[in-house]
Amino acid sequence: MTVCPHPDFDAEVDVNRLEDIGAFTADVRIRCIACGEPFAFVGIPAGLSSDGPRVSVSGLEVHLPLRPVSAGLGNPTPYGFSVTAVGGGGTNATAGESGPHRHVVERRRGIA
Repeated sequence: MTVCPHPDFDAEVDVNRLEDIGAFTADVRIRCIACGEPFAFVGIPAGLSSDGPRVSVSGLEVHLPLRPVSAGLGNPTPYGFSVTAVGGGGTNATAGESGPHRHVVERRRGIA
């Protein structure tokens, strides 16, 4: 079996409006055009946050907070939640790690 060298990429970006708090996110997914394999974002906590990037539980989608330049660079309305894998074993089955685990969602500022 030949290993794909991943020569070219396709990126999908969805811009979402969080209307109830006036915030925006860009959700990005990347895959290899040649073989179709999705790429996982590494080193980023799972969840959603106005403080910085977060990934989906699978790691295949990154959520980036953003705002129009006209909104300024001050602190946005805080919002978010985090997801933590707990239990015996792996933390990311899509990355080849195994073991039983569950995901705990911790709600933070501005999310009911």
